[in-house]
This record gives sequence, C-alpha cells and structure tokens, in this order.
Amino acid sequence: MTPHVFASVDWNISAERHKGMAEVDYQMQCRTCGAASGNKPDRASGKCWAMVHTGDNPAHRQYVQLARTFWRATPGPSNPEWQGGT
Repeated sequence: MTPHVFASVDWNISAERHKGMAEVDYQMQCRTCGAASGNKPDRASGKCWAMVHTGDNPAHRQYVQLARTFWRATPGPSNPEWQGGT
C-alpha cells in the first residue's frame, strides 16, 4: 500500500455567485410519478407547476421541493494553489 501524506493548507468555501446566476434554484418533484418541474429561480414557480400537475393528474397530491445552492472552494494564502486571492 502506498502511504499518503496530507498537508494542512487553507481552503475557503463560499456560495458561488455570478451575474445572471440565481443564488438558489428550486425544483418541485411529484412523489407519485417522479415528474419534475425543472429548475426554477423561485419557490412560487414550482408550486404553480405542482398545482397544474395535480390538475392534470388528480391522484398526484404529494410533492418534494428540492433547493440547490452552488458553492466554490478556493485556496487560501498557505495553499500552493493560491494565486493572490483570485
């Protein structure tokens, strides 16, 4: 077995933000059939999708809402990957 050496270096993790990118996106999924709304920028859009889906499929009444937040790990000053804070 090859030994592994781990060094202690700085890493930072924070929410990833870019112009035009939602901080969080949401998806509503039907628990009966698995159909999903697709990613939406707000909770209300998924709720509207669920109401239409229930209207089309009256026995489909249970949903799960998924929320995604995007994160990025960046090297800190003691990390050999650090490039002056970029």
